[in-house]
Amino acid sequence: MQGPVRPVTAEVEAPRVKPRRKRIGRALRNHVTAFIGPPIVRALACSLRFRFLCEGFRVENGLPITPTNGIHVFWHQRMLAFAGYFRDSRARVLISQHGDGEMIARIIERLGMVPIRGSSTRGGARAILELIRAAKEPVNIVITPDGPKGPRHRFQEGALYLASKTGLPIYPVTVAFARCASLPTWDGFIVPAPFTKALIRVADPVRVPPDLAREDVEPLRAKLEETLRTLTTTTDEDFEALWRSARTLKDAR
Repeated sequence: MQGPVRPVTAEVEAPRVKPRRKRIGRALRNHVTAFIGPPIVRALACSLRFRFLCEGFRVENGLPITPTNGIHVFWHQRMLAFAGYFRDSRARVLISQHGDGEMIARIIERLGMVPIRGSSTRGGARAILELIRAAKEPVNIVITPDGPKGPRHRFQEGALYLASKTGLPIYPVTVAFARCASLPTWDGFIVPAPFTKALIRVADPVRVPPDLAREDVEPLRAKLEETLRTLTTTTDEDFEALWRSARTLKDAR
């Protein structure tokens, strides 16, 4: 004879709550970094001797501008110099919701850009929708396609989807330096030496078909990954020769 049926209950793991001290420490770090970070980035960017290799390069309000109304992609490790370069541009910058994203978003906002929060693993759909709305007007959109956690120099699909939905071209971009340091982080984060020579190089725009078919995503993703890797490597290796042939701000005025 079967006994009484007992209700089955699922064991639910209690959500992990960050220790109060850790939360306070992170909030304090974000506040302090957001206060001191932007002037440091501005000062560093102003000290760099930028030259440019790209079609459509010009100067607006004393600032160098690469082609507008497009999606600019560069590796996560080069973020610091580009944060200074795009200052006061009102560019839309895709920033991760993970870990240090809040700190970076505050710095980006105080540098005169517009952070859009989301990544390939968290908040991505909402961020893409916001970027699609922004693309209805002339705009620069900035994405680090291997962020927020890598693997290093692995081009993720988000920029392709956005380009397909908006019709905006993708501009592979890199920056190289005469002197810099590489930090022991997952991306090999690069910090240029103050007052060093810096070269921004923009490849030809890549057009993504509207309503991109799923089977066409991987070949195009691999092509963009190879393009950005090659652009970055050759700019680093041939820096001095490229620097001599590049344009200065004075040339563009």
